[in-house]
Amino acid sequence: MKKKLIRNVALALTGTLFFAGSAMALPILPDGYDWTTTNFWSTTDLTTSVDGTSTFTLVLEEAVYESSFGLYTVDDYVNPTTVVSTFKVFDRTAEPAVYPATKSTIHFSESGGTTSVSDDGVTWQAFDDVFGFYFGVDTGNDGSIDYTFYTASNLNTADPGGEHILMAYNAVDKDLYIYLDDQLPGIADGDYDDMVVFGDDLQPVPEPATMLLFGTGLSGLAALCRRKRNA
Repeated sequence: MKKKLIRNVALALTGTLFFAGSAMALPILPDGYDWTTTNFWSTTDLTTSVDGTSTFTLVLEEAVYESSFGLYTVDDYVNPTTVVSTFKVFDRTAEPAVYPATKSTIHFSESGGTTSVSDDGVTWQAFDDVFGFYFGVDTGNDGSIDYTFYTASNLNTADPGGEHILMAYNAVDKDLYIYLDDQLPGIADGDYDDMVVFGDDLQPVPEPATMLLFGTGLSGLAALCRRKRNA
């Protein structure tokens, strides 16, 4: 009972990062998943061959607007100010009912200190082994992307700082659900189901501040144990 209570409190605190001061409701959290505020990720199997793969599946799209989905890299993932490169996984016209548009296998390759990405294992694009996720929103459904939302929300081309992407992660299976709220403030419904993408073989890239807090916590725990042994 105590363990369950601690977990529920942690989830509630995470939710406030996205929804403080609002009546927006979180999507239903899948079993085995926890909400995460991590902006940047990497594949779990970065190798020098096409075996370093991550699979993305378009799970649901109930959008008022059509949206594309992809990966992006930045100048500095600790303090991102500029998008350096993008790699589109799903076009705005992709729909869950249409195969193979619903699934894309993304390959990563590292050779000589250079990382590349490909969706067919043949044509490669220079990339990075640390990346975030973006949605490009076509408000007029006319083929043009009107604004783009990023996991690092300060990079949003509209409503900068507004959290339009929500993620749930399964740390055991290394699986990730990525939820989009595609509308701007004033008309946004806040349900985060306008487009849902599922990815596997992914792991979070913690920011140094997170690692520092973790290290500080371990140091404090070690000191407490020493005091107890010496008592």
